[in-house]
Amino acid sequence: MDALSNETLMVVWVVASTLAFVALALFLRSKHLKSKCQTVEAEVAERSAEELIEALYVQNGELEEKIAYGRQMLGKLTDAHLKAQTKVEKIKAGLPSPNFKADDDEDLKAAIQQIRDKQYRLIENNKATTSLSEWSWFGSKSDGKTLIKTYNKLMIGAFNAEVDLARSKIRRGSYDTAINKLEKSVTALEKLAETVNVLISPQYLQAKEEELEIRACARRWWCAVPSGRSAGGWRSGCPGKSIRWCCE
Repeated sequence: MDALSNETLMVVWVVASTLAFVALALFLRSKHLKSKCQTVEAEVAERSAEELIEALYVQNGELEEKIAYGRQMLGKLTDAHLKAQTKVEKIKAGLPSPNFKADDDEDLKAAIQQIRDKQYRLIENNKATTSLSEWSWFGSKSDGKTLIKTYNKLMIGAFNAEVDLARSKIRRGSYDTAINKLEKSVTALEKLAETVNVLISPQYLQAKEEELEIRACARRWWCAVPSGRSAGGWRSGCPGKSIRWCCE
């Protein structure tokens, strides 16, 4: 009985406290509204209807300016979010943003970004690699499919790292050597994934070699600049073309 009485008292105390809090909140709210009404009444008494209407127009104009500014900022934030989201998606796909040097011009950056977009589409459409379509892991096709997907992702990431390494080592006259080393690296990577027959697709390999061509042509790593032509001559059509053609 004592325990029951204590519980009853506790419930009564909680209910009473809640009611007291609600009553206090209502009292303070009514006091605030009363004060606001008195302020409005004082303004109405001191100012004419025309002045009040003009003041409302001014307030409305200020609100519209704030709304317009807010929409502008929202648009900028939305654009920034979409760009950041795209970068995150590319990083997850194994294709981080390209690195540039301080003296790289905007045309080169645009050309690299264009070929990177092509590479990203290949990854997203599952055309960057080829692999077995049906494979089981200890009798489980679901686990086999997951393993193939993991191998594909690892293969793309490792291959992209090899391309970046090749790019960092290319110097004037060493372009062919770098490409040969890159192709040997592809062969070595594919041997590691031969269990599930994961291979770098010819389309993705070509897209990566095109990226190296664009950079090599922009910096004249392949050939000397012919007389009468600037080092920026690659803009006339180097992207997607043979680097030999570009430097002729």
